Amino acid sequence: MKDCIFCKIANEEIPSEIIWKDGNFVATLDINPVAEGMTLVIPKKHHDSYIFNNDDGFIKEVMIASKTLAKMLERAFKAQRVAVIFEGLEVNHLHVKIFPLREGDTIRKVLNSNYPKPVAEDLHKLALEIINKNKKN
Repeated sequence: MKDCIFCKIANEEIPSEIIWKDGNFVATLDINPVAEGMTLVIPKKHHDSYIFNNDDGFIKEVMIASKTLAKMLERAFKAQRVAVIFEGLEVNHLHVKIFPLREGDTIRKVLNSNYPKPVAEDLHKLALEIINKNKKN
Protein backbone atom coordinates (compact mmCIF):
# COMPACT_ATOMS: atom_id res chain seq x y z
CA MET A 1 0.00 0.00 0.00
CA LYS A 2 1.64 3.15 -1.27
CA ASP A 3 0.38 5.58 1.38
CA CYS A 4 0.27 3.27 4.42
CA ILE A 5 2.29 4.74 7.29
CA PHE A 6 3.03 1.30 8.76
CA CYS A 7 4.24 -0.03 5.39
CA LYS A 8 6.64 2.91 5.30
CA ILE A 9 7.81 2.28 8.88
CA ALA A 10 8.20 -1.47 8.28
CA ASN A 11 10.22 -0.85 5.13
CA GLU A 12 12.32 1.79 6.91
CA GLU A 13 11.24 4.53 4.50
CA ILE A 14 10.54 6.87 7.41
CA PRO A 15 12.44 7.09 10.70
CA SER A 16 11.31 5.13 13.72
CA GLU A 17 12.91 3.55 16.76
CA ILE A 18 13.20 -0.06 15.62
CA ILE A 19 14.29 -2.33 18.45
CA TRP A 20 14.03 -5.65 16.61
CA LYS A 21 13.42 -6.99 13.13
CA ASP A 22 13.56 -10.16 11.12
CA GLY A 23 12.69 -11.01 7.53
CA ASN A 24 8.94 -10.50 8.00
CA PHE A 25 8.42 -8.09 10.92
CA VAL A 26 9.77 -5.00 12.63
CA ALA A 27 9.18 -3.86 16.19
CA THR A 28 9.31 -0.16 16.91
CA LEU A 29 8.57 1.99 19.90
CA ASP A 30 5.18 3.66 19.61
CA ILE A 31 5.47 7.45 19.14
CA ASN A 32 2.23 7.94 21.12
CA PRO A 33 2.64 5.43 23.95
CA VAL A 34 0.31 5.03 26.88
CA ALA A 35 3.15 3.45 28.87
CA GLU A 36 6.92 3.41 28.81
CA GLY A 37 8.16 0.79 26.36
CA MET A 38 4.91 0.43 24.42
CA THR A 39 6.00 -1.32 21.25
CA LEU A 40 4.37 -2.08 17.92
CA VAL A 41 5.08 -5.30 16.02
CA ILE A 42 4.42 -4.58 12.36
CA PRO A 43 4.53 -7.00 9.43
CA LYS A 44 6.69 -5.79 6.56
CA LYS A 45 3.97 -6.77 4.08
CA HIS A 46 0.59 -5.07 4.27
CA HIS A 47 -2.08 -7.17 5.99
CA ASP A 48 -5.63 -6.35 7.05
CA SER A 49 -5.62 -4.80 10.53
CA TYR A 50 -8.36 -7.14 11.77
CA ILE A 51 -6.27 -10.14 12.82
CA PHE A 52 -9.07 -12.63 12.21
CA ASN A 53 -9.22 -11.66 8.52
CA ASN A 54 -5.74 -13.18 8.09
CA ASP A 55 -4.88 -16.82 7.49
CA ASP A 56 -3.90 -19.11 10.35
CA GLY A 57 -0.29 -19.53 9.23
CA PHE A 58 0.27 -15.79 9.25
CA ILE A 59 -1.42 -15.41 12.63
CA LYS A 60 1.04 -17.95 14.04
CA GLU A 61 3.95 -15.92 12.62
CA VAL A 62 2.56 -12.76 14.21
CA MET A 63 2.28 -14.48 17.58
CA ILE A 64 5.84 -15.83 17.42
CA ALA A 65 7.18 -12.36 16.58
CA SER A 66 5.07 -10.89 19.39
CA LYS A 67 6.43 -13.46 21.83
CA THR A 68 9.98 -12.46 20.89
CA LEU A 69 9.17 -8.84 21.67
CA ALA A 70 7.32 -9.69 24.85
CA LYS A 71 10.39 -11.48 26.19
CA MET A 72 12.60 -8.52 25.22
CA LEU A 73 10.34 -6.10 27.07
CA GLU A 74 10.14 -8.39 30.11
CA ARG A 75 13.95 -8.34 30.32
CA ALA A 76 14.35 -4.63 29.63
CA PHE A 77 11.70 -3.46 32.10
CA LYS A 78 11.72 -6.33 34.58
CA ALA A 79 8.04 -6.60 33.70
CA GLN A 80 5.95 -9.26 35.38
CA ARG A 81 4.19 -9.82 32.07
CA VAL A 82 3.08 -7.97 28.97
CA ALA A 83 -0.32 -7.10 27.56
CA VAL A 84 -1.00 -7.59 23.87
CA ILE A 85 -3.70 -5.84 21.89
CA PHE A 86 -4.74 -6.31 18.27
CA GLU A 87 -7.06 -3.45 17.39
CA GLY A 88 -5.95 -1.63 14.25
CA LEU A 89 -8.82 0.84 14.20
CA GLU A 90 -6.74 3.89 13.32
CA VAL A 91 -4.35 2.35 10.79
CA ASN A 92 -5.50 -0.47 8.52
CA HIS A 93 -2.23 -2.40 8.63
CA LEU A 94 -2.01 -5.26 11.06
CA HIS A 95 0.02 -4.33 14.12
CA VAL A 96 0.36 -5.66 17.62
CA LYS A 97 0.52 -3.27 20.55
CA ILE A 98 2.65 -4.66 23.36
CA PHE A 99 2.74 -3.06 26.81
CA PRO A 100 5.16 -4.06 29.57
CA LEU A 101 3.28 -4.44 32.86
CA ARG A 102 5.08 -3.88 36.12
CA GLU A 103 4.02 -4.85 39.61
CA GLY A 104 0.61 -3.35 40.37
CA ASP A 105 -0.20 -2.57 36.74
CA THR A 106 -3.37 -3.70 35.07
CA ILE A 107 -4.21 -3.17 31.43
CA ARG A 108 -7.03 -0.83 32.49
CA LYS A 109 -4.61 1.25 34.55
CA VAL A 110 -2.11 1.41 31.68
CA LEU A 111 -4.68 2.28 29.01
CA ASN A 112 -6.17 5.02 31.19
CA SER A 113 -2.84 6.55 32.20
CA ASN A 114 -1.77 10.08 31.46
CA TYR A 115 1.64 8.97 30.22
CA PRO A 116 3.29 11.99 28.60
CA LYS A 117 4.21 11.82 24.92
CA PRO A 118 7.98 11.38 24.75
CA VAL A 119 10.22 13.50 22.55
CA ALA A 120 12.24 11.82 19.80
CA GLU A 121 15.47 11.95 21.82
CA ASP A 122 13.86 10.12 24.76
CA LEU A 123 12.47 7.42 22.45
CA HIS A 124 15.91 6.95 20.93
CA LYS A 125 17.53 6.57 24.36
CA LEU A 126 14.85 4.09 25.41
CA ALA A 127 15.32 2.06 22.22
CA LEU A 128 19.07 1.82 22.86
CA GLU A 129 18.41 0.79 26.45
CA ILE A 130 16.03 -1.99 25.38
CA ILE A 131 18.46 -3.22 22.73
CA ASN A 132 21.42 -3.17 25.14
CA LYS A 133 19.51 -5.03 27.88
CA ASN A 134 18.75 -7.77 25.35
CA LYS A 135 22.23 -8.28 23.94
CA LYS A 136 23.55 -11.77 24.42
CA ASN A 137 26.84 -11.96 26.29
